[in-house]
Amino acid sequence: MKSLIIILCLLPMLHSAGQDNLKLLTGYAPLKGFVVEHSLMIGLLVGKHHLITVSPGYTHDNRKVRERWCGLSPSQNLYPFLVYHGPVIRAGYEFRFFEYIIVGGDLFYKHLSNSGHTFLDSEGDHGGIEFTRDEISTVYGWHVNLGLLFNLECIHIFLNPSIGLGKTYKQRTYTTTAFEPVWPADYDIPLGTFKKNLQYFSFFPNFTIGFVIGK
Repeated sequence: MKSLIIILCLLPMLHSAGQDNLKLLTGYAPLKGFVVEHSLMIGLLVGKHHLITVSPGYTHDNRKVRERWCGLSPSQNLYPFLVYHGPVIRAGYEFRFFEYIIVGGDLFYKHLSNSGHTFLDSEGDHGGIEFTRDEISTVYGWHVNLGLLFNLECIHIFLNPSIGLGKTYKQRTYTTTAFEPVWPADYDIPLGTFKKNLQYFSFFPNFTIGFVIGK
C-alpha cells in the first residue's frame, strides 16, 4: 500500500484538469520481462504532460539468464542472482515535455521467495562452497527515469526507451539447510535461519512499448 502514496498525492491534478483530454495508456517492458519481471503498466495521461501509472507484476526465476550471467553477482550468498519469484506493485509519475522527453520516477514493493535452491559461491582465491537455502524477502525502494518518447499516433502505439537509477531496500529472512565445499575453502556458510538487511543502488536500461486508448 505504501507504493500507492504517490498516486494519492497526484490526484488533485485530476480535479484541476478541467477541459484537458484524459487518455488511458497500457504498456509492457519486454526487456525487463525477458530478464526478471513481467508487469503491465496502466496509466492515466492528464493533458499532454502528466502521466500517473500503476504497474502490477510478477518477478520470475530466470534459470537460463542466471546460468549464463551469474558472474554479474559478486556473491550468491549476499546477492542471489535471478532466483526469486513473487508479486510486485509499482506506482509512478512521469512528466512529458518537448513532445519526446520523459522524466519520471516510481515507488515499488515486492514480496519475493525461493525454496530449496542450491547455490555455488566462491570468494576469490579462497575456494568455493555449495549450499542450499530457502528465503523470503521484502523489497521496496524508488527509481528515477529519463527517457525518450516516440508516438506512432496513426496506430495508437508509443515506444519509450529509458535509463533509470534507483535505490533498493531488502529485508531477507533465509534458512541455510546444507553446505559442502566443492574445492578447498577456508570459509564456510553457517546452517540455520538468519535475518539480513541490505540496501544498494542500481543503474539499468529499459524499453516500454504501449498502447494509447482515447483520442
